[in-house]
Amino acid sequence: MTFPAHDAFDADARTKKRHVQVYVWCRRFFDFTQIRDKKLDTIASGSGVNVTVVSRVLDDLVTWGYLLEHPRGKFRERRFTLLWSCPPGDVAPFATTGATE
Repeated sequence: MTFPAHDAFDADARTKKRHVQVYVWCRRFFDFTQIRDKKLDTIASGSGVNVTVVSRVLDDLVTWGYLLEHPRGKFRERRFTLLWSCPPGDVAPFATTGATE
């Protein structure tokens, strides 16, 4: 499935390999309406990104407008929904090279 934020993500020059890995995982397990919570170690394990880096990557995805973060859950787990589209002008210009580490 493709949607405006997904298309913008593909063209976003700020992304690195770790952002791609986490965002691909998020697109499989989060949606646009139901708030979902996942522990960082679950996201790390599923995405192949080190657990110490996952929190920073999620912060980037929230800041850049790809995820919406909701108040933490009962056990302090982070809670998200996907954003359908990014605010206009928030996507960095397209890079001619692929995602890098």
